[in-house]
Amino acid sequence: MRERAVLDEASPHASQRTAAAGRTAPLRHFGHRTEPDQAFDDLVQLATQICDVPTAYISFLDRDREWLKAAVGLPECEWPRGRSLCAHPTLHQPAVIVPNTLADHRFTNHPLVMGAPFIRFYAGFPILTEEGHMLGTLGLLAQHPRHLTVTQEQALAVLARQIMSQLELRQRTRQLTTSTRGLHQAEAMHERLLLALGYGAEGIALLTKEGRFTFVNAAFASMHGYRPIDLIGQSWTKLYSPEWVAKVKTIFFPILKKQGQWHGDLVGQTQFGHAIWTETTIGILPERHHDEQWLVWTTSNITPQKSALEEITETRARLQTVLDAATEIGIIATDPQGLITVFNFGAERMLGYRCEEVIGQSTLTDFHLPAEIDARGRQLSERFGQPLAGFDVLVEAARLGGYEEREWTYLRKDGDRITVSLVVTAVRDPTGTLTGFLGIAKDVTALKQAAHNASSSDNAGICIRMREHP
Repeated sequence: MRERAVLDEASPHASQRTAAAGRTAPLRHFGHRTEPDQAFDDLVQLATQICDVPTAYISFLDRDREWLKAAVGLPECEWPRGRSLCAHPTLHQPAVIVPNTLADHRFTNHPLVMGAPFIRFYAGFPILTEEGHMLGTLGLLAQHPRHLTVTQEQALAVLARQIMSQLELRQRTRQLTTSTRGLHQAEAMHERLLLALGYGAEGIALLTKEGRFTFVNAAFASMHGYRPIDLIGQSWTKLYSPEWVAKVKTIFFPILKKQGQWHGDLVGQTQFGHAIWTETTIGILPERHHDEQWLVWTTSNITPQKSALEEITETRARLQTVLDAATEIGIIATDPQGLITVFNFGAERMLGYRCEEVIGQSTLTDFHLPAEIDARGRQLSERFGQPLAGFDVLVEAARLGGYEEREWTYLRKDGDRITVSLVVTAVRDPTGTLTGFLGIAKDVTALKQAAHNASSSDNAGICIRMREHP
């Protein structure tokens, strides 16, 4: 049956119209639709047969109108609530039955009574929610006065309740459909999420409160030498030595429980007993998940980085040993801006400073005489065609790809001056980027003094011979 037009049935009394309007809001809760519905069509057809009347309908209330969900014997039209035919049934008056409209003063002048279709009989049974809100009416009309038997009234009341049951059934069906759709969407999202996590490069696992794995992705399992299925249901302690298990339980888990998250480095072990360094973050999941999962455990294998760092540390230690062994040579390294980064034992002996006093605090020029730097700066400025001063005087040749070996006067911490032979070279990384400079100085003060003394002795001998042999 196609959608029916609306037949307003609001009360002729303003107070009743206001009350009825107040009870229309719950209809929206049931998600009413205007499309034809065979179940409602069958119910109005059954009502006409039970009461032997030509017209029956199911109407629902909107704010300003009453529209027909199903009807037999009514034209397709829409009337506003202000042109009502009869008073609506209410919670306190379950049904309104008017055997003869001409005998009821409320309807004697109504246009539908005095004119077409000349209504003489009306019966209305409310469609009520459990809370007493009226959603609409099961109504019957006839053009001749008549009475309903008790059995007919009871049957119509049953039909009105059945209409309400149909509405509730449709509401539950829609809710179930929505819930099912939402559940399917959530399940699909969960599957996609697990698929994404499963193929992620970072190791991810979920654990219960008992510390057993409920989910392990391939990256997490493989970095420990397992398949994901091998770890499901297993305790996290399977992946750590007793020493590290105790450390995690006594040190890290208390922080986790207090702050909700812990991040740091752990040493685990593979299936074959090999040690593995992991950068690990452990977080407590929201409480609503605690029945199934408690923790999310993410890891990255940093064993190669740790090994490289250890190798660098060992290399630096060996280099420092070599540097410290060179007690007669001062080795000073700087960053590109001239700040000292290395100051070996030979430099300490040569200049009288401890490495802690100069590393990160002094530059190479701090040990030079300013007058010598200025004089050499004027020479190099003329050679390179640009002004050079300060630290640039010492490193410009090295910066351009060469090196310079030159004697300089160093000023020691105690104020003494020494002559050094200084070689400065540039330090570059594998890409050719300048990372600093290296200065190697040798104290030649004694050598210079010996040469001076020898020269003085030679000159004195020549003078003596000339006096002996004029």
